[in-house]
Amino acid sequence: MAILLNSIIVTVCFVAVYVWQLKSKNAGVVDAVWGIIFPIQAFIYYISIGNFSMKNLIILSLISFWGLRLGIYLAVRNIGKPEDKRYTQIRIDSGSKANQKILVFYLIQVLLAIILFIPVYFIFQNSGSQFSIFDYIGIALFAIAAIGEATADEQLRVFKSKPENKGQIMNQGLWYYSRHPNYFFEWLAWVSIAILSLNVSWGSLAIICPVIMYFLLTKGTGISMTEATILTTKSEKYKIYRASTSAFFPSMKTK
Repeated sequence: MAILLNSIIVTVCFVAVYVWQLKSKNAGVVDAVWGIIFPIQAFIYYISIGNFSMKNLIILSLISFWGLRLGIYLAVRNIGKPEDKRYTQIRIDSGSKANQKILVFYLIQVLLAIILFIPVYFIFQNSGSQFSIFDYIGIALFAIAAIGEATADEQLRVFKSKPENKGQIMNQGLWYYSRHPNYFFEWLAWVSIAILSLNVSWGSLAIICPVIMYFLLTKGTGISMTEATILTTKSEKYKIYRASTSAFFPSMKTK
């Protein structure tokens, strides 16, 4: 019942946002909904299952901080601002079928948001009072992921807020070690969910979550589309940055 309720709520949220973007012509608001929808699902699972253990409360708190922080950050960045160039490019490429293409994209987001988060339902349902090694590792990694992503986003926000950095490449802080540390830490959060699922029967199947997210973040609307738009305005500078800095996993400079 909880999974069905979540599915309905997630679908309604994304459809509502799709209708909103028909008027606003800003499809990028879906990014904010993507972040916020996970705390909503986590809360529904937490309440419906009724297992209010300390372990579940910690996991719920981490998911809430991670998702709400991300959603609010993206809402502030996107709402009332020019549409993210990734979505504008979709409109250009799709022509008269742009709205249909965006609707399909939104519906795919619905399916992913529902399917990828099902492991959390079983984590909450099968959580005992005792902490296992998987719990300690998973919770610690999730905390690192949430803090790391928040730090990367804040460093980028501060960098962009300074007029003297207009047209420059962000290569400081966490961005010195990875061209997309925000994406890396978001992926790490899904790795954490997979580890927490190892306490559950058939929980190892949750490894599909970080696998799918890695593909989406590196090959889908993440790195590939982001860098394609950056290269249209900062071609030479960004090529130098790309040549010396890891795209995803943080590492020392290669050149």
